[in-house]
Amino acid sequence: MLVVVKPDKDPSITGGQTKYHAGDQVKVNCTSERSRPAASLEWYINGEKVKTESDKLIQYTPVNDSDGLETSRLGLRFTARPQTLPRWTPASQVSVFLL
Repeated sequence: MLVVVKPDKDPSITGGQTKYHAGDQVKVNCTSERSRPAASLEWYINGEKVKTESDKLIQYTPVNDSDGLETSRLGLRFTARPQTLPRWTPASQVSVFLL
């Protein structure tokens, strides 16, 4: 029997600033806590998915909690450009898949 536990809250985005200028370094993380299996995270910039193979993404290994649930984190790093400002809207999405 496979037991699936969905995260009990939305993912959180941390590390960002309220305002960016062209040339600024954007460094943010998306974290989804306590699920099983580990949540799969994706980043979107202005509604466009950041490709998995992009060098903008920082992949972290899921952390195992003492109760067997896992916490997932995905980082996003890039240089702000005029075409992404001032309308840059960070968004992340979480999915838990059955294997």
